[in-house]
Amino acid sequence: SPLNFPSFRVLFATDQIASFVVPLKDFEYLLCYYTSSSEDDITACRSPQRFRSSVLVAFIPLILRAIQSFYQGKKEKIWYWNALKYFMSAMVVFMSYCYRVYHTLDFYYVWVALGIFTTIFSYYWDLKVDWRFLVPNSKNKFLRNELAYNNKNLYYLALIANFFLRCAWVFAISPDMLSNWYRPELATAAIGIMEIVRRSIWNFIRVEVEHLAN
Repeated sequence: SPLNFPSFRVLFATDQIASFVVPLKDFEYLLCYYTSSSEDDITACRSPQRFRSSVLVAFIPLILRAIQSFYQGKKEKIWYWNALKYFMSAMVVFMSYCYRVYHTLDFYYVWVALGIFTTIFSYYWDLKVDWRFLVPNSKNKFLRNELAYNNKNLYYLALIANFFLRCAWVFAISPDMLSNWYRPELATAAIGIMEIVRRSIWNFIRVEVEHLAN
């Protein structure tokens, strides 16, 4: 519960939900489509003016993680920064929706600025806090002293891949931004697959950190 100090299992589960934006958005459209009784209703399912539940699907898990991080911050103040990271990510979602509805460049520029900030911040947080990498004077350069896997190249590959996948992650939590692309259904599928890969890599190393710590 976000109203109590969260355990690792709760935090881990909430992080997974945050990566389910694309499939849940598609499920929301599926329900709208098959519950529509006329062509006008089906057209309304695609309308940018309709408040899509996909926005809530992306927004709510990020806000929950922000609240959880706030409670963690009562024990270690570093987690207040994580709360800020998730709050800013939620604002990325909100700005993407506002731009889709109102089509003003002000919302677009704010979305771009927030997207760049959260991408860099989240990438650094992945490496430094979630994965415990970037340890000064580590015997494994850019990593940490204790590794579960012998092949260090796997970790370096994860470092590089995570940066590019984090860039795609901004679009994964901003579903309304993809609607303006050429063949948006293909773009959505590609972004969804990239987010699955990113979250899988993150999961492996995050669980490894928890295992080594316990």
